[in-house]
Amino acid sequence: MIGNISTYRIKTISEKPSIPGYETCQVMSWHKKDTPYYELSPYYLRTDGLEENINSGGVIFENLYQGSKIYPVVYDIEVYPHHTRRGDSRYLHWKWQKENHIDSNGNIIWATYMNWRYSLFRCNNPIHYPNGRNRAKEAVGTVFLSKNQDGTSKVEILNYIEARHRVYRKEYCRLIRNLNFYQLLFQKVMSGINISLQEIDVPHPSKRGLHGSLCHPSGVFVTSIENIDLLINDSSEPFGHGLCVAYALHQDIASYVSRISNSNLLKNNKGTMTDDEVLHEQDNMFSYIKSILNSQKIKKLIGIKYDGPNMDFESMINGPSFTDSIFIFNDNYLEHKTDNHGGGNAKIRPYNNYSKRDIPRSFGIPTGNYCEGYTSLNESINQINECITEFIQLLHRFQYQNIVYSIENIGNPTIGTGIFKVDKKVLRYITKCLLMISYGGEYTNYSSTFTTSASVRIDDDVVKFMDQ
Repeated sequence: MIGNISTYRIKTISEKPSIPGYETCQVMSWHKKDTPYYELSPYYLRTDGLEENINSGGVIFENLYQGSKIYPVVYDIEVYPHHTRRGDSRYLHWKWQKENHIDSNGNIIWATYMNWRYSLFRCNNPIHYPNGRNRAKEAVGTVFLSKNQDGTSKVEILNYIEARHRVYRKEYCRLIRNLNFYQLLFQKVMSGINISLQEIDVPHPSKRGLHGSLCHPSGVFVTSIENIDLLINDSSEPFGHGLCVAYALHQDIASYVSRISNSNLLKNNKGTMTDDEVLHEQDNMFSYIKSILNSQKIKKLIGIKYDGPNMDFESMINGPSFTDSIFIFNDNYLEHKTDNHGGGNAKIRPYNNYSKRDIPRSFGIPTGNYCEGYTSLNESINQINECITEFIQLLHRFQYQNIVYSIENIGNPTIGTGIFKVDKKVLRYITKCLLMISYGGEYTNYSSTFTTSASVRIDDDVVKFMDQ
């Protein structure tokens, strides 16, 4: 059974109400110490530079949203973390002087506005009211700067509701999917735990519009995709990040349920394959791989034994040593066609071909479904072959030189597993496919000291090692 996702309004960080039947998840935070879920706070979350609204990355999410707004006039302001610190320069978070951002003809004064915008983007403190709390409603729109398909600049002025959709909810939901605490919430709900997401900008009976009328008199608001969509289009009250967390969870749950249903349908239609059918599918894949021209095959297959932080795939994928490589991770088939952050080496799923990246740096070969590994090739070879075929097409398109993947032991090229317990025949089959894709090239492996055993040429003897 899947758990419920509710929200509950709190006004201060110190509030920790207990809701019967729900596990409290306080997501309102200004500091790490406020809540275990501080990573989900827009005051802590940072952009990755892949947002449609152009920025260089590393921008505090709240500052991206607030700094994209346009006011006719911005006034003198100094922002401090608390009113008791006001006037003490040691605690000054950000300041600005009065200036016009729109001229008498209604045109944006671009140089002045952009200086203000980038000052907020560069600020390392969250700024919720860059023009003062009492002037927050004086914003006349949000300046949305993006690129056309031909690479030329595109400028749009979004209204309040449009900005909620395109600047806030869309990008916030995308970014939090990479966070460990978001994955923890997802796992809680999938295991049947009811969660209460608590922050200030969520429904409450005292609020205006739908933000009040849709809420239970107790203050508990049981969320759904449908009622969150109603709230985001109701401008009578702020739309908080707690609702975005709930929205992302509902989307991912729906996606998971759909994929597991399709997977079960596939199993029901095809059934578990006989051993002869498995051999037939294997032979078809081997024939397909052998048809690849030698010039299109991988030059080096690199096995990585994870036994220290130097072997972390996410660090390696962003380092200078593997710029012409694609990294294989052990995928959950039900999330293969997403760029969701996963556990183990699936943390590099956001670098795959379902992300917005021009050149994918990772690819997932399934070794299981969600929380269990494949127990035989009879149940899994169709899913594995589907993804290996996709992988080969990716190799042809981007012409990578190296494949990097995880191994269990130095000196043995068999693909490793961390989270799942996987049938050995499954692992050997996947490894044999990787070796054949790299036929004629080199195989080498690394340990945490980053020393390498002698490279070996991948020939028939090396490939046949997987048949033992």
